[in-house]
Amino acid sequence: MAELGSENFDQELTLSVMETEEGVLSQIDLALKRIEEGQYGKCIQCGGRIPKRRLDAIPYTCVCVKCADQKQAS
Repeated sequence: MAELGSENFDQELTLSVMETEEGVLSQIDLALKRIEEGQYGKCIQCGGRIPKRRLDAIPYTCVCVKCADQKQAS
């Protein structure tokens, strides 16, 4: 019984990690598209410039810190 619970936990953890990785890969694809369109580094919500420091930390981000904070507060 304990082994079955452990296996279920492992499967759920693996699925969760895969979903997270797929989300990041999708965001990277969108960032590459923004580069091709000349829109990389521009916030998709407010149109402002995303600081280089933020892009260095999260290269695939599409929003500035201010808009990201507002999104989390919602």
